[in-house]
Amino acid sequence: MQLDTPRSDDGAVQFLVTGPGVDSVRVVGYDGYAAVVNGEANLLITGSIANGTVAQVRIPDLARSAEYRASILAAAVRTTYVLQDLSGYRALLVR
Repeated sequence: MQLDTPRSDDGAVQFLVTGPGVDSVRVVGYDGYAAVVNGEANLLITGSIANGTVAQVRIPDLARSAEYRASILAAAVRTTYVLQDLSGYRALLVR
């Protein structure tokens, strides 16, 4: 999964991946937490966050990959953890 952020001061971003069932998820390149609960992937990454790969999401059937959606639930400023406006943020599922 990749993140596109319009900001240079993100310190935490929370994601949700939904679809027919996620097998596993792990954070890549950042501190954070990731878990699969009831087939959905929940992630929180922290640190000096920038555009690019943030996680690896495994699904059981690549033929159904179009049925999965990644969304950003929240983002916070690195120094204050004030919530950011989510306009311009994108989470992308890529192979």
